[in-house]
Formats: sequence, structure tokens, C-alpha cells
Amino acid sequence: MCGYEQPPLCTKCENIKGILRKNLQVSEMNAPLRIEYSKQPDGCRAAFIVCGNEKGTVLPFIADTTGEAQLELICGNNARWRAFESSINVASISCTVLDIPPIPTTTQPKPPPVTTPTILPIPTTIPCIAKWTTWESWSVCTDTCGAYGSRQRFRSCERTREDCFCLGRLSETEFCNLQPCLYPRNACRPNYMVSSVNQKFACVPIQ
Repeated sequence: MCGYEQPPLCTKCENIKGILRKNLQVSEMNAPLRIEYSKQPDGCRAAFIVCGNEKGTVLPFIADTTGEAQLELICGNNARWRAFESSINVASISCTVLDIPPIPTTTQPKPPPVTTPTILPIPTTIPCIAKWTTWESWSVCTDTCGAYGSRQRFRSCERTREDCFCLGRLSETEFCNLQPCLYPRNACRPNYMVSSVNQKFACVPIQ
């Protein structure tokens, strides 16, 4: 009689709780979080978190060039969320933004409006179309040798409606700088070994 194999713990992480910060400064405010869950190829859960605000005069504390803060968490073997290559468990997260006063600009007086007939649009059903943008550039590798470092890249889902979704992952992570480390460091990360690749030595996974 075959025994029942329990699913790995990395599939059982509970959804992340969004919490509101208290005792905020005058220029700070809580903003909504967007959390999208997915499964990695090995079946483990992943969470892509975006902290931002549609209001153009606010910015999250940690932001990229899009004006949003992005973070990916992975469900670990202890059924707890953590960032890639991190040992810190994450159960909840908050989104705080800074309210930046707009810079006043001098504007010319507007000309009087031109009266035109009002044409009411005919209601139409917007088709559901969702597609990925091209991948952004890889981030800087976190280490210099031995495949100890990792790097990430992200892409966005462009969609015509809120109920449309792109199939696939929002981010990719890989080990980088595969050349072996010099003594006294170990040549390669655990479960990797030195091998010859294209007439060069590199750290590759142990098969």
C-alpha cells in the first residue's frame, strides 16, 4: 500500500497581511498594497508586491523609476514568506508614502471655451487583452564569484481591463558571476561544482 505524500511546506504559506502604520509623520500616509500570488515551477508559492499610489505627488519610501516599490517574496521550506536569499520571515507588510507638495507653475489665462454639440458615446464592450511588456534589465549581482550572488529582473502586465491577467511570472531570479572564487573562499556555492564551460572554468549545478 503506497503512502500518501504530503505536499511540501513551501506550498502552504498563508496570504500576507497588509497592515496600516500608526503614528505617521505629517507628510506620511498609508497607501494601498497590490499583492499578486503565483506558483514557481517547483510548485512553491511566490508573492509579487507593489507599493504605490495613483496620486502623482506621493512616492513610496523605496521606489524604482516607475514611482512604485516592488518586492518579490518566496514561500520557504518552513511555510514562511521570505525574500530571495534571505532568512528573515515575513508575515505582514505595510505601504507608506511621502506626500510631496507640487511645485507651483505660472500658467497663461485660458481662452474662453468654444461651444460644441455634445455627442454621447455608444457603449461598447472592451475586449479582454493582456500581454507582458519586455523584461527590464537585470539587477546588479549580489556577489562577485562562485555563483554565490543572485540577480532579478521584472516585467509588467499591460491589460485592457482589471479582470484580465497575463500568464506567467512577473519576475525572474538567477544565480550570477559563475567564475570560481579564489582561496580562502570555497570555489562554489553549495550543490555547485567547478566545471569547464566553453573552455572556461565555471560553477555549475551538481547533477
